[in-house]
Amino acid sequence: MGIHGLTKLLSDEAPNCMKEVDLDSLTGRKVAVDASMAMYQFLIAVRSGGEGQSQMLTNEAGEVTSHIQGMFNRTIRMLSKGVKPCYIFDGKPPQLKGGELAKRTAKRAKAEAELKVATEADDKNDVDKFSKRLVRVTRDHNEDCKKLLSLMGVPVVTAPSEAEAQCAALAREGVVYGTATEDMDALTFQTPKLLRRMTFSGSNQPILEVDYQKLLQGLELSHEKFVDLCVLCGCDYTGSIKGIGPKKALALVRQHGTIEEIIKHLDAKKYPVPDDWLEPAERAERRKQARQEAKARKEARAKEEAKVKAETANPEAVSEEDVQQKEGDSDSDKAKADTPDHGVSVAKEAADVSAKRERETEDAAESEQEMDDTPPMYRQARGLFLKPEVEPAGEYKLKWTDPDEPGLIKFLVEEKGFNAERVASGIVKLKGARKNVSQKRMDSFFSVIPNPNAGAKKPAPKAKAGAKGKAGGKKR
Repeated sequence: MGIHGLTKLLSDEAPNCMKEVDLDSLTGRKVAVDASMAMYQFLIAVRSGGEGQSQMLTNEAGEVTSHIQGMFNRTIRMLSKGVKPCYIFDGKPPQLKGGELAKRTAKRAKAEAELKVATEADDKNDVDKFSKRLVRVTRDHNEDCKKLLSLMGVPVVTAPSEAEAQCAALAREGVVYGTATEDMDALTFQTPKLLRRMTFSGSNQPILEVDYQKLLQGLELSHEKFVDLCVLCGCDYTGSIKGIGPKKALALVRQHGTIEEIIKHLDAKKYPVPDDWLEPAERAERRKQARQEAKARKEARAKEEAKVKAETANPEAVSEEDVQQKEGDSDSDKAKADTPDHGVSVAKEAADVSAKRERETEDAAESEQEMDDTPPMYRQARGLFLKPEVEPAGEYKLKWTDPDEPGLIKFLVEEKGFNAERVASGIVKLKGARKNVSQKRMDSFFSVIPNPNAGAKKPAPKAKAGAKGKAGGKKR
């Protein structure tokens, strides 16, 4: 998902940090590719029909092959342009990401229901739209692509946690040029270059390159403040403060510096801070007040229930005020109220509702008690961005090797049912691309030597010989 609204914010506030480039401009570059994002794009884009067609590519056995075909073709295209991709796969997701994963599960359930309605209505466009929302990358997809890439001679890395964090770490240490992903949070992990649209299948769109240092300069923020900005905008690790969008978040960070200071100066009524963003003591106090309010409501309900029981047991004891109120009821309501079991059913229903709410309050109180000592969620998210779980770049030996032709034919043709001629054609391109990746960039042949006089004032130009004579001397 990335950071909400960050692309638009950068285009408005720091446009110089973004530029569109052709794939050719990356010749000789090593690039770390977010494998999960690439596979997701291939599963959505590589299909057996055109507009309104929701069927992913499958083989005769019914196995989905869109991700394999997309990965095979796109990787060959990058290699043919002299780009050396290495694919980084996700490891174990951070525990803090559990909330976002739960939201995605809920969205999938909603999409399934909407897909059913669209299918019954034979609405092909909606069927296509909702089918794509149900696409997800599975473990089998990962294993298929890892095997394919290894046979193609392209390095594969499994990150300890988030793939984009590991991509950024490799880029920061100069092992690769940048990170290829659609997730803007790669910038929050401090990748020097972010490359978007690089794995768009069958697309001739230019690549969008985002320069991290120019981003900080344009926004006039430090890295730490930029991280807080991204957390305020909304990320995969925590919710956000309702009513605060990217523009407002930037203004607040520039004014106050940190989320802690922002919360201190925030209008709580206009911008209610979520419970899990509060300090433990503040959270406990807010929940204490909530329990007191719940108790007051419970007592009020108990009084109302007692009143209903009293009316049912002794109709003559009803107060004059209640009689007047009843006289204002409609005829149908009077008829209903006069039935013998009405009072009993009302009391029972009220008691059931009260008991349910009481149980919910008790369960919530127990859950809240467990959470009382946890740090605010924004601080946990900040920690994951500032100190992500990654392996040092030196742990990985990235090597691009010649493709395993027999292995590719066995995997693609015999195991996955690909067309033999197309696979053979792809292998020919792959071998040719292998020669291209050995070509170096022109700038790799030169090293930049700092000028010791850079920044020094230039001496004033000397007067030309004879100038004085021309001005006032005698002619010879």
